[in-house]
Amino acid sequence: MPTPEQLDSILCCQLLVAWAGEKIDEDEPRLGWWDTDMYSEFGGHDLFRRLCPRTTKWAALEIAREAARRTDAAARKRDARRVLSLFHLGFDLDEALADRLAFHKRSGKSPEEVFPEFAALTSEWDQA
Repeated sequence: MPTPEQLDSILCCQLLVAWAGEKIDEDEPRLGWWDTDMYSEFGGHDLFRRLCPRTTKWAALEIAREAARRTDAAARKRDARRVLSLFHLGFDLDEALADRLAFHKRSGKSPEEVFPEFAALTSEWDQA
């Protein structure tokens, strides 16, 4: 089983891809691979700010990650069990990643504190 640091590295990659793959408006262009808008200020982030003020950013990222996971599962439909991807690494590892995400969500730290790389890349995002 991977170490907590290794799980964090994988989780950071998943969250970055999930964030970047969201479909946002022209003011905040992203890749648009899945039809979610969870992390932008006026999208799902606003709803989560009211529903779960202590874990707003984590909740938004978790939903974006789930959208990415479902899009990935649909793309792998033919060989869903045989093909590995960033969002399907096998049952045990996928469960360990979900547990690690829950751990960070309960920690009281923001995603930017847990994953400094996430903060650096999302603040300087350029679709090109």
